[in-house]
Amino acid sequence: MAPRPFKLLFMVIPFVLGTLAPVGLAAQNIDEGKVIAAINGKLLPLKSLSPTDDISDLKPLKAILKDKPVVGLGESAHGVHEFFTVKTRLLEYLVKELGYKILLTETDAAGTKVMNDYVTTGKGDAYKGMAAMGNSVWSAQEFIEMAEWVKKYNDTQADKDKVHIYGFDNTSARRSVPLLTTYLTDTKQLTPEIQAGLTAIIKPAGQLTAADKTSIKNLFVLLKNIKFDEPNEQDGKFYSHLPALLEQYYEYALPTGAAYANQKNDIRDKNMADNVEWAYNYANYAKAVIWSHSEHLTKVPNSSGIKRMGYHLANTFKDKLYVLGGCFYSGRIRSADSQKGGQGDFDVPPPVMNNNSDILLAGARTPNFILDFKTASKNSVIKDYLNQMVTSYFIGSNYASKAGTDQMFVQHKWAEGFDGILFIKTVNPATAVKQP
Repeated sequence: MAPRPFKLLFMVIPFVLGTLAPVGLAAQNIDEGKVIAAINGKLLPLKSLSPTDDISDLKPLKAILKDKPVVGLGESAHGVHEFFTVKTRLLEYLVKELGYKILLTETDAAGTKVMNDYVTTGKGDAYKGMAAMGNSVWSAQEFIEMAEWVKKYNDTQADKDKVHIYGFDNTSARRSVPLLTTYLTDTKQLTPEIQAGLTAIIKPAGQLTAADKTSIKNLFVLLKNIKFDEPNEQDGKFYSHLPALLEQYYEYALPTGAAYANQKNDIRDKNMADNVEWAYNYANYAKAVIWSHSEHLTKVPNSSGIKRMGYHLANTFKDKLYVLGGCFYSGRIRSADSQKGGQGDFDVPPPVMNNNSDILLAGARTPNFILDFKTASKNSVIKDYLNQMVTSYFIGSNYASKAGTDQMFVQHKWAEGFDGILFIKTVNPATAVKQP
C-alpha cells in the first residue's frame, strides 16, 4: 500500500538575513592550486555519508574534540539529504565513542519535549514528535530515521545514559502556551487573569490591542508567583522554564516590518543561545551536540552586523565550543516554495564568483571531508587562506526567494567563525516524510 500523505501543522520559520553587505569580492592574489594541494594533505576523508556504515574513519575526531563538551554541526542549506545523513553518522560516533548525551536542534524549545519523550520513554512516536517541533525545515524522513536511531540506542541504555533531544528555537508561543495551560490547570493555578494573558500572547503581534498588551504584561508578573513543584525534579525545571520562553517570544514578536529584520535576528539568536545554555544546565552539563544552520553557529557578527547564536555561545563556552561549518558545491535541495507553497526540490548550481570557498573546496582530492582548522593551520598556506575574506553558499528555509541573488551567499573569514569545515561536494534533496 502506498504511504498516506503526511500532514503536519508546521510553521515555516523564515531565515531572514537582513541587509547583507555586497558579497561580490574583488579577485585576491590567492594561488588556489597551492591552497587545495595543502588542504589535500590535511583533510579527513569521509568514506561514507550513510549513518548505517562503519564509523571507524571518524576516529581522528577523538583527538580533535578532546575537551570540547559542546560541538556544533552546521549546514549551509536546509533540506539536504547528505547533511541529514552525515550529521546522523557524526552523532552516532559522538554518542557511542565520545559520550555525548544531548542533541540540541533548531526546533521549538517547548514543542520538542514531545520528541524527547518519545526517544527516552517510548511515549508517542517520531511523527508526533516531529509535528510538535514546529519547524518545516526539519520535516524530512532522514530526521525521522535519526530520531529512531536515538530511540533504538536509548532502549539499550540505563536512564542516566540515554540521549535526550531538546529544542532551542522560539519564534512562536503556540507550543509553550498549551503546555503551560495544561500544567496550570492540573495544578489548579490557572486564573482568569492568567488565561487572558495566555490567550492574548498567541495572537499575531500586529493584531494585539492595547488591552492585549496589558494582559500580557500582567501575565509575566503573575507567572512569577506560580509554584512549579513536581515529584520529578526535571519536570518541574522544564515547566518552570515556560514563562521565560513566553517572555522571549514576546520580545521577538513585537518588532514587525522589514525595518526590524536585523533586530529580530539579533533577538532570535540571543534567545537561541540562552536556550542552549539552559538545556546544557538542565541536563547537568552533559556533553552536547548542536544541530543547526551554519549561519546560526558562526562565532562572529556576520556581514550585516547580526550577532548569531554562535557569537553568544562562544562568549559562554569559549574554547570548550567546537563548530563545524557545513558547506557544499552544488546539487539539489528541498526547500520552501515561495510561489506554489509547501515544499519543493530546487537545483542549486555551482557558484560563479571570485574568492568562493565552495568552488575551491570542490577541487579537493576527495568529494566529502572534514577539515579541522587547528590541525590544518600548521600549514601557513591553509592558515592564510582561512583568514581571507571569501564567499560561500547561505541558503535558509526559502531558496526560491533568494535564487539568483546575492542573498544566496554570505561573506566571511572561515577561521573567525568556525573551528572546522564539513564539506559535501554534491547534494540531493531530503526525502519527504513517509508516514507508515
